Amino acid sequence: MFYIIVPIFNVERYLRKCLDSLLSQSYTQWKAILVNDGSTDSSGEIAQEYANKDGRFVTLNQENQGLSMARNAGLEYVKNLIISTNPPPAIFELYSFCRF
Repeated sequence: MFYIIVPIFNVERYLRKCLDSLLSQSYTQWKAILVNDGSTDSSGEIAQEYANKDGRFVTLNQENQGLSMARNAGLEYVKNLIISTNPPPAIFELYSFCRF
């Protein structure tokens, strides 16, 4: 299982495509933490819609605090992280898991 933190702020135009991309992956052992950082468009509602349909999506809502704080909120939520300090192999491993 690995976790994907998706900071969200006023991205209604792109959010469905992003979340549908996650759903289309062949590797299914993931959980997406959708952190709505005080969006004023329908991004929060879209995120909640996906969370209601699929338990792999979790929605967190907070007042707008910026990208770093949204990421930190996602990290706080996650209990176990897979972290690699060597980016090229990590990217290869992620690609191997997902196989677009």
